[in-house]
Amino acid sequence: MATEAPVAPPAPETTEVPIADLQLKFFNFAPSSFFNNIFAAADEYCADGMDAMEVAMLPSFAASERDQMKAGNDSLIDLICTTMDKNMDKFEIYATRNIFSIPEEVQQLIMEEIAAGATQGTPGKRAKTSASASPSAGADSSSDSTTSIPKSVDDLPSKEDTLKLDQELMELRNKLRSVKKNGHQLKAAAEKLQALVEKATKSSDGVAAAISAGSESIGAPLHDTVSAVVMGKDGLAQLKEEGMAIVNQMAEDEEDDENDENNTSTSTMEGKFAAAKSAIGGSSARDISNLTNILKK
Repeated sequence: MATEAPVAPPAPETTEVPIADLQLKFFNFAPSSFFNNIFAAADEYCADGMDAMEVAMLPSFAASERDQMKAGNDSLIDLICTTMDKNMDKFEIYATRNIFSIPEEVQQLIMEEIAAGATQGTPGKRAKTSASASPSAGADSSSDSTTSIPKSVDDLPSKEDTLKLDQELMELRNKLRSVKKNGHQLKAAAEKLQALVEKATKSSDGVAAAISAGSESIGAPLHDTVSAVVMGKDGLAQLKEEGMAIVNQMAEDEEDDENDENNTSTSTMEGKFAAAKSAIGGSSARDISNLTNILKK
């Protein structure tokens, strides 16, 4: 009677596993996420630096040129980030092929391990897994649910989910960049306002000190002194011309008086001084006292 040969157990079937899943299984992290973080950090540092430079340069530009300056700065940021991303893409390709590459033999072992793990489920193991997930293991289950490292390939997000998450992350980074930029601008505006407040305070103190000094030294309100200045250049020039004409006329009259001293009378001299006083009668007493200094210039 022929005996049947023992049948060998079937070898575990190997399934095609995406390279990203193999990398996650082998390295315990996804190299693609590693490079994405590098790209994002480099772009953020570049944008922060250019935004800080823009805030520092804006005060030196006229208001009509600031929009052009901002647009040029944004274009420069895009150009730098685009060029840098292209070079980083080359580095990612090189690193993926030479640093994060997995030999084919190791890939085969990983795929066999994944396939074996998917087919070796037993009722005892399933019961044990259910018991570990019971409420009695509350702390462990809560910590497992919040972990960021997937425990199996099935827990990995799909390609569509990954693209969606990348898009959301990019939008959040753009919002963060905008907030930082506005923060820099507000800080610069606050510093400028503080400088203006300090300058206004010093000016106010100086005016108060001048008013106080003028009242104490002259004995008259400051507006009397300021009135001479408010007259303007034309008023002072006219006053000077009238004064010079009076003085010249007085000099001519004095020459005539030397030739004929007997004809000089006190009433005539008083009339001349009265005419000089009448010419500048519209000015204050302080203006009259300063007329001599004005005429000497």
